[in-house]
This record gives sequence, structure tokens and C-alpha cells, in this order.
Amino acid sequence: MKNSFFNYLIFCILISFISCETHNGFKENGVLVTANISRKETKRVKRGRKYSNSNIFYVMFFTDPDKAYPKKKEEKKNKTVDEILESMSIKDMKFGNFQGIELEVSTAEFEKYNVGDKIQIYYLKNDSTKIELKEYVDN
Repeated sequence: MKNSFFNYLIFCILISFISCETHNGFKENGVLVTANISRKETKRVKRGRKYSNSNIFYVMFFTDPDKAYPKKKEEKKNKTVDEILESMSIKDMKFGNFQGIELEVSTAEFEKYNVGDKIQIYYLKNDSTKIELKEYVDN
């Protein structure tokens, strides 16, 4: 009995350490962006020999926040109608890569957010398909 408790304790500590290491990788090598939740669902997933429910957000985001949300140019006073219409053009805007990815979240986060909500996520600089919720990384 004593030995199994000790093994369980070591297992819990190991899992906590691995979890912290994963989140630290996002903190150090990640880029923080705003993503939109396009869909959410609960999937039945096989984990080992058992099945469990997995809460999934489908999120969409641009990989380069500076390009995704370009800064507005300074406006001149007394513009003509033609100048205003021309300034509204998006021909010169450059956007980052657009991503649509599944993000597994806890039940609490799943219930907290709705489709259409904006959330903060980190993606890794070298692999934008690896994402994590900001709340998980910062805690």
C-alpha cells in the first residue's frame, strides 16, 4: 500500500513537471495572437483502452499579428471624397498566414466561451500548428 502511494506521488509530480515544461516552451518560443472560435464540439476519443470526452474549439487566426492587423496611416485633414475612398482600399495590406486548427480545452474553458468569441492563444514560432490557450500558459 505504501509503495503504490509513493509511485502515484512520483507519477503526479512527473506529470506536473512535463506540463510546466510544455507551457514554458510556449511562453519562451511562442507568439501571442487573438483567435476566433469558429466552432466547438465534444468528441469521444479513445485514450489507451478507454474512451473519454474531449472538448474541442476550432480556432482561426493569422500567424503574424503585425501583418494581420496593420496600423492605420495618419489621416490628412480636409480630404476629398476620392481620397477617402482610395484610403479605404486594402490592396496594399499584407496578411500573415491564416490558420484554422483544433484546440483541446478543459470543460471550464469550453463552457466559458461561445462560438464567435475571441480568445488569446500562443503558437510556436517554428510550428504555427502547435497552439495553446494563453490562460494555460500563464498559469
